[in-house]
Amino acid sequence: MNKQLDTITQIATQLNQRLESLKEKLNSKELETQNGVSLLQVRIHSLLSYVTHLTYFIILKINGKKVSGHEIIKELVLLRSVLEKTKPLELKLKYQIDKLVKQAQVKVDTENMEMDALQFKPNPSAMASSEKTEKAQLSDEVYKPPKLAPTFYDEDGKKARLTEKMREKASKSRLLRDLRSQYDDRPEEYDAEGTGYGAREVGASKEDEEMKEREAFEEENFIRLNLSKKEKKMAQKLGKQGGIMRFRNEFDDLQRDFSDISGIHHAVEVDHRNTPKLSKRKEMFEGTKRKFEDADDMISDMAQKRRATKGKDKFKSQKKIFKAFGK
Repeated sequence: MNKQLDTITQIATQLNQRLESLKEKLNSKELETQNGVSLLQVRIHSLLSYVTHLTYFIILKINGKKVSGHEIIKELVLLRSVLEKTKPLELKLKYQIDKLVKQAQVKVDTENMEMDALQFKPNPSAMASSEKTEKAQLSDEVYKPPKLAPTFYDEDGKKARLTEKMREKASKSRLLRDLRSQYDDRPEEYDAEGTGYGAREVGASKEDEEMKEREAFEEENFIRLNLSKKEKKMAQKLGKQGGIMRFRNEFDDLQRDFSDISGIHHAVEVDHRNTPKLSKRKEMFEGTKRKFEDADDMISDMAQKRRATKGKDKFKSQKKIFKAFGK
């Protein structure tokens, strides 16, 4: 009991010192006490009244007076209810209270406080700058060009990659394989079936490549893989129809082979045709024997030739390839 009384005495002494300092600030008008948050005023006055009534209640208990049915009990209950009911409202006004406390700590002038757009609640519109301020910033700032690293555009390299891709695609065609096996001196390769179109053949169809991969896995691991329903149906068809299934898409493959070969021929033909044409045009325009008087004359002549050849067959190069293979 004595320790508790000593603690109360120490706390009371500290509170008296703080109250004296606050009293001096109020008398010197350093702190603004008007136009504050009304909710805080209500809570502070209610808390002060509650502490006063609670002190009177303790005095009654110390003196041995009867407190049951006393008016002080009703007042304490009322003030306690006010403090508990207003606590959620204080949490909602936390931003406004923190803003005012911060302004009081840094001693901001009242004029600046009135101009502050975030004094009471968050205002998203205040975060966007006005058009005038943007124009002022644009006029004051120095233009800084973007730092872009220069890159080299290799057009010839792109054409070479496309041509190489088409050559690789055409190298898998059956037509070129047949021609290579016919005119090449190397020994001809056959599979186990002896047809030349089996699963072990390079550049075979997708089904043949899958079968080849399956056989290689089974031989390497000494295990037989289970077939799916789709693969079983395909195996049954192969067993019934024999080698006919191997040639079900021969005409489609031939059409694709011719398109690949014609594409390569066209790409090579364009590459060979561009270089002499450019040198020839330069010679006609800049050489000693000038065919054209100026650039306009050359352009008009080219336009006439283009109109004259407009109705010709544009697939002439492809027809030549078909005729060559037909012979």
